[in-house]
Amino acid sequence: MSNALGSSIGKKLLMGLSGLFLILFLVVHLTVNSFLLIPDGGDLFNAAAHFMATTPAIRAIEPLLALGFIIHILYGVKLTLENRKARGPAGYASGKKTSGV
Repeated sequence: MSNALGSSIGKKLLMGLSGLFLILFLVVHLTVNSFLLIPDGGDLFNAAAHFMATTPAIRAIEPLLALGFIIHILYGVKLTLENRKARGPAGYASGKKTSGV
């Protein structure tokens, strides 16, 4: 299993999964904040905010969210550096060097 996560595909998969986890956080955050748009005097938003602040499962997920950010950033930097090293000095062909296009 560690060999699979050590490959380039495994690293990209782990980065993608951490990115999906971060998007899930954004969807939950957007949903709770959108409760402010419901004309009930903020009761539904307050109930959701109270739930998010007092539920132990949500409190346990907070460190996982931070870990998701760290994993996503570190693997992004690592993959970028490995790709640049593998590509060498040539780099990608740029549209700026083409003429008559």
